[in-house]
Amino acid sequence: MLKNYLKTALRSMARRKLLSATMIFGLALGILSSFLLMIYVFNELSYDRSLPNSNRIYRIIDEFHKSWGNRQVAKCYGKWIDPIKDEYPEIAQMAKFNDSYNTPIVTVNENKFKPENFFEADSTFFDVFQFKFIYGSASGALRYPKSIVLSRSTACKYFGSHNPIGKFLKTLDDDSNSFEYRISGVFQDAPINSHFHPEIIASWPSEQKRQEKGYYYVLLKQAKDAAELQGKLGKFVLSGAFALVIALMTVSWQAMKAVTANPVESLHYE
Repeated sequence: MLKNYLKTALRSMARRKLLSATMIFGLALGILSSFLLMIYVFNELSYDRSLPNSNRIYRIIDEFHKSWGNRQVAKCYGKWIDPIKDEYPEIAQMAKFNDSYNTPIVTVNENKFKPENFFEADSTFFDVFQFKFIYGSASGALRYPKSIVLSRSTACKYFGSHNPIGKFLKTLDDDSNSFEYRISGVFQDAPINSHFHPEIIASWPSEQKRQEKGYYYVLLKQAKDAAELQGKLGKFVLSGAFALVIALMTVSWQAMKAVTANPVESLHYE
């Protein structure tokens, strides 16, 4: 019986070639569209999920309250954010980093490179963002002054297949500030579905640089602590030494998944 049905369908398609072709094309297009939409949704839902403990990582943001509305800013000043970790035992670790607005020129064996994502960070960066290491270890990557770590692709670009640990590279920015760093590790590249893609991460060249505005991320001991801590942050700001200056400002959490949900509206990178 099934064979007869198939013959009947083929005869009908043969008599109405244009209609049949249109229907088959529409069906194929619908299936393809559904498949692409499914891939897109899965990709969006997997943002920053490759890192361990991603559900416990939150970004601290400033929120300014003005008469014309509120404005969220991802970068915070260190002088009044740094005490947060000691203030709340719910925070397991905190790390600050900055993406250089003045990306330096990197010199390796007389060869010059211009990386797109050059970060300066606390030694606790890899305690919060637990990237896998190919050479070296996360625990010692940025523990010492003038230490620097490279992503795998950057290390291959600069040194080929050789282990670069112990080698030196120099940086020079547009303000003629020059530093020499010792390479202490190579980490696995961040996946495409990540909201940041560091190529080079250096320890802070000076305390003055660290006190500039930067991105603060915390690793909570438990994910459920986030809601309770959100209410405490407002009290922390109002009790700080800068209360008069920041009376129109509050601090809040932003979960990793919220950071990446809408790159245009949620990141607020300056």
